[in-house]
Amino acid sequence: MKDKTTTINELESSKQPKIFRQKVKKNRLLLFAAISAVLLTSCAAPSSTDSSGASSTEEIPVESSQAPGAKETVSQANALKAAKTYLNFTAFSKKGLIEQLEFDGYEKADCVYASDAIKADWNAQAAKAGETYLSITAFSKNGLIEQLEFDGYTKEQARYGATANGL
Repeated sequence: MKDKTTTINELESSKQPKIFRQKVKKNRLLLFAAISAVLLTSCAAPSSTDSSGASSTEEIPVESSQAPGAKETVSQANALKAAKTYLNFTAFSKKGLIEQLEFDGYEKADCVYASDAIKADWNAQAAKAGETYLSITAFSKNGLIEQLEFDGYTKEQARYGATANGL
């Protein structure tokens, strides 16, 4: 009698509908990102060396989207710090970043604040996500665009992500 236990890999390779396979992939990516973010926050930020030999840490620039003189709340600052950690580790769409921060327990308003305040280049994020996907498996141009849209990128950002990766 065959064991009824099914692994995630078996589910992904089965004849399940595409949307089901994508949700499994998304859940695995979110879990991986969450675990990695915890590990990253407990370690020093990786540094790289520029052409002069000086060590530098590559980070996402942050600009406040609030009116001058407005004070950032502690919860906004924490959501922004978490958003920076995520974007310094892996690519997210604006929608995906908001969803991830909400999953982490932040209030929706703080998640939206953080995604706006971080002033990320969402096209660059789509290109980075596309590169990651292509390093794992093969995609057609339309397939990669669909996957990036599923991840929350706009149609234009998803097209940019595919084109930036040579598709």
